[in-house]
Amino acid sequence: MKKTKLTKLIISLSLCLVMCVSVFAGCTLVTTDMSRYYSQVVASLEYESGEKIEITKRDLSVAVANYSETYQSYGLEGEEAVRQILESVINEKLVIRASENMAKEQNNGEILTTKEKTYLWELTFETIEDNIISYYNQINGIEEEDSSSTESEDDTVVTQNGYDDLISLQMDGQGGYTLTLNSTASTAVEDHTFWNGEDRDLTTQNDLDVLYRNVVNYVTQNPVYAQGYSRYLSEAKRSEEGMGFSTDNESVFKREIQRVYEVLYNAFMIDKYQEMNQANNASVTINNILELYESRVISDYDKYVTEQASTYEEDVLEDVSSIYYFKPTGTQFFYVSHILAEFSDTDQATYDECQRVLDGKSTKYTVGEAEAIIKDLYANLSFVVREPAKDENGNIIRNEDGSVTWTETGETKPVSAVMSEIELKLSTAGDDELLKAQYFDEFIYKYNADPGIMNAERNYVIGVDYSTPDTENETSYTAHSSMVESFTNAAIELYANGSAKIGDLYAQPIRSDYGIHIMIYEGKVENLFSNIDSNFSLSTADIQVLNDARLKAGESKTLLDELYEELDTDRYTIFETMNLQFLRDEVKLTYYPDAYKDLY
Repeated sequence: MKKTKLTKLIISLSLCLVMCVSVFAGCTLVTTDMSRYYSQVVASLEYESGEKIEITKRDLSVAVANYSETYQSYGLEGEEAVRQILESVINEKLVIRASENMAKEQNNGEILTTKEKTYLWELTFETIEDNIISYYNQINGIEEEDSSSTESEDDTVVTQNGYDDLISLQMDGQGGYTLTLNSTASTAVEDHTFWNGEDRDLTTQNDLDVLYRNVVNYVTQNPVYAQGYSRYLSEAKRSEEGMGFSTDNESVFKREIQRVYEVLYNAFMIDKYQEMNQANNASVTINNILELYESRVISDYDKYVTEQASTYEEDVLEDVSSIYYFKPTGTQFFYVSHILAEFSDTDQATYDECQRVLDGKSTKYTVGEAEAIIKDLYANLSFVVREPAKDENGNIIRNEDGSVTWTETGETKPVSAVMSEIELKLSTAGDDELLKAQYFDEFIYKYNADPGIMNAERNYVIGVDYSTPDTENETSYTAHSSMVESFTNAAIELYANGSAKIGDLYAQPIRSDYGIHIMIYEGKVENLFSNIDSNFSLSTADIQVLNDARLKAGESKTLLDELYEELDTDRYTIFETMNLQFLRDEVKLTYYPDAYKDLY
């Protein structure tokens, strides 16, 4: 059964909620009348219409149990932490109500569409199912994968991130340009694979009964999880101790189903509110992008030319993506990419020891023996082979976020064979330099062992100053690089004083302290415009230059995309802050601190 992003994010939360309430239920600090204890109002929100929303001790207790560690990491503890958590609960209530009102306007008075109701019904069952499995795993000491983590601990698997262009730049027919948002983003409901064509609504008694029967049938058909279900049920009962509820199994678990539904519904409405507001939020304009780019170019020009900052070379090497003006004289910077066949841990240790011998720092081997061992280590190196996940028709499978998962096949391939494979593939691109770079990127995920180049926003940067010889290293130039010497020198040779073309391969594999590299040239690091000074300015037509400036030669994302995303994120963050204050201004907030002082 396919799990959506919202499912994965909410499973651990919904499981934790019933467990943390159980803890409070068994706590000697609270009264035995749990119903009265949990129903205490800790804050209220009153609208001019007379509508009133009350936040109970139960709402706050659950939030404190779940989020206190997060607030403690920011240095907040005790009363201050509880008060901040209460403010978060208030904000959540305000957003959910606002989302419901906006949804009603769009859906003829209905908060949820029929499809959304069915989605939440199915999602509730999937979450209950996963909670049962989680209890089973807890009982049997089985560790679960952290679905909130985007990093795989399996080093035989790598993920190639996907990218969908958010915007398109188009001519408007009058010699100008317009930005168009691409409707590539899909909602959780659109991504969800529905079971069948039957509509469901968990707020109705019939569909609640159906979901409960489905849970019972699931446990019956999968008896191995019966103990997980029993633990789940007992925890649900424990969380209701002293509340005066009916205690038969069916009634208890139906209330648990409704509780899980409420958690999912609230998360869904918050996501929906963000989606609706992002769609309505004022869009980023071409002028906004040009102004941002102009300001950054001028700022860097003033820093490195007017003020003559001495950190230019190291700043470019440290983070080329943060530099918007590059000196046209002196050190020339350029991009390279590569794939690495790396030594195993054992071979790396042997190589390092041999180097110590050659440097006169070890006597474990003779110099001749060390040289022979290193020669054999290089000769025996090969690339580990990975393949992307594919469907039955041989098509590459993309994950929900557009990424592709590559898994090791268990095979290896000689360096010479991989070199020949790359040369052949790139030759099919003819004179298309960007296509060559794109083809090479595929080999990064198929063979490469260097995580630093995978999914990087920029390729590696190398600098060379031909006007200043390096007497220490006996070269006619001075290199600026954070890479090992053999890699740097090969890159500079490949650059050939600026005559290289994107897609050019270094003639042979390069040996380094880490293994063997196959290197490709990916373009100069240079200004997009000439005659830059402190009065630098652009015209609307210059937006096309930003749109053509790829961040990496082999990928479609451009400088225009990067600037747009930054502005869009900043604007929406500002909008969210202002909008939340507007929602708070609409209500009269009343706090009852005596009702929650025992929580800190």
